[in-house]
Amino acid sequence: MLEDLDFMDDLALLSSSMKHLQSKTDSLTENAAKVGLKLNTKNCKVMIANSKNDEKLKVVDNKIEEVERFTYLGANVINNGEITADIKKELS
Repeated sequence: MLEDLDFMDDLALLSSSMKHLQSKTDSLTENAAKVGLKLNTKNCKVMIANSKNDEKLKVVDNKIEEVERFTYLGANVINNGEITADIKKELS
């Protein structure tokens, strides 16, 4: 099962539950701190699809901004599963 996508300094954590995603985020934060790194919460985003959960993702005590779309490695990702304009252009 695909759990994360990594490329250079970009990371996308994937999960089927907010509890599991929070656990992954906490683990990432702890392990990054061990080597002197920390997550820039201003650049962190969370996108939730097909969920009615009201829980918010946090890094330390900072809530992470929830978005309906974002760009990852040049591709637009939308939380409703719609194929975005850049992909539609490639398919036509």
